[in-house]
Amino acid sequence: MADRLEFKEKLAGILALAEGQNGKITVEEVEKYFEEDGLSQEQMNLVCDYLLSMKMAVVGYKQTGGTVKEAEKEEKQPLSAEEQKYVEEYLRGLGDMKEETQEEVRMAYYLPKVVEEAVRLHHPEVFIGDMIQEGNIALMVALKEIPKEKDEEEILEQVRAGMMASLESQTEVKRRDHKMVEKVTELDEAIKSMKEEYGRKVSVDEVAERLGINCYDKDLIKLASEHTDIPYDQLKLVDEKREKPWRYQVDENSNIDRHYRYGHIDEILFNLQSKIIKEVASKEDCIIVGRCGNYVLRDEERCKNIYLYTPLDVRISTIMERYHLDEKGAHSLVRKMDKDRSYYFNYYTDQSWDEMNTYDLSIDTSSFTVDEIVDLLEMVYNKL
Repeated sequence: MADRLEFKEKLAGILALAEGQNGKITVEEVEKYFEEDGLSQEQMNLVCDYLLSMKMAVVGYKQTGGTVKEAEKEEKQPLSAEEQKYVEEYLRGLGDMKEETQEEVRMAYYLPKVVEEAVRLHHPEVFIGDMIQEGNIALMVALKEIPKEKDEEEILEQVRAGMMASLESQTEVKRRDHKMVEKVTELDEAIKSMKEEYGRKVSVDEVAERLGINCYDKDLIKLASEHTDIPYDQLKLVDEKREKPWRYQVDENSNIDRHYRYGHIDEILFNLQSKIIKEVASKEDCIIVGRCGNYVLRDEERCKNIYLYTPLDVRISTIMERYHLDEKGAHSLVRKMDKDRSYYFNYYTDQSWDEMNTYDLSIDTSSFTVDEIVDLLEMVYNKL
């Protein structure tokens, strides 16, 4: 076949031809249709298999591979107890049929033969009753189309073709279902293995280590404490918080510089951290975590502002697991943390903390593995 598109069009054409003939076509008609295309026998078999999978009866076709095989070449599958009972009751019911007209006599003659063919073509994945009904449908069409004087084998051939088309169609669906189950199972296993990786918090230390630079997070509190002699524990209480003025006053007994003694501790910490951030950024490449670093370094051309965030439901789930809280308690804690950070950021910068367009890059950490995020940040850094 010179052109794949042309072949697809011809497949659609042969299918339409079979559909126009009450879902039936002969092997001779298929061969004639593709006569000029020089198909091999194997290719012809594939065309017939395709028609069967589309529930078309291919009269005269004997499958030699695939799901449905020629009965003589396949080990006979025994009926289940339920199917055996069904066949016995069905055959008994045929004895009560009226045989007053020639059509009824003819039908009564062939119906038991349909059962024989159904049993011969029996497949464990398709209930025998379904096979018999498909055979009966094909029989009614054959009796209507084929004259009485025609050979019995021709009628039974159409019955077999109808049942084989149904069998191929149903087993194909089951194969797809099995494949779907396998795919779902594989996906489930993949999700389980990925869940831990995707659920793991991105460590800025990992990023810093990969880039070969320092990371400043809680270190900024420690450095501020060293600059002021304000105890680390006092500064930690107001880190990234904008507290009410009357809270966390500097301890009068602390051995600190007079410049800081009468200020509010949260403002002292912010101003000191801002000074330290500018100092370290002027001396080295580094990572600054929070502390309004993007605002403090807003005039630095090489500074890239990255916003790492996680959807609310994922954060709540993480907090529930980490602190053994119920959903309501976890939700309340997450909201309080966001409120504190947002208030702190907005107060000192007059900007919105979670406004993504103020950042150079925003990353949903639940959508990537830690390694993928680190790779991405490394790429950004290397382009500076």
